[in-house]
Amino acid sequence: MSAQELVQAARKRKCSKCGKTIVKGEYVLRTGKKAYCLDCAATIVTDPVLKEKIEGLRKGQLTGYTQ
Repeated sequence: MSAQELVQAARKRKCSKCGKTIVKGEYVLRTGKKAYCLDCAATIVTDPVLKEKIEGLRKGQLTGYTQ
């Protein structure tokens, strides 16, 4: 399995799991060539630190993410 990373979308795309439209600038979980919205990413992510950051973004506690 390829590495999972949390990035901002550089272009408009669709979530690979639910089909939701992801707009440019929105945070997504990228795994290889697939992208997942934050709601789906919370169920897919395997890294506990990354999961915590995704939950913070979903709840609005974090406004940005830096590596």
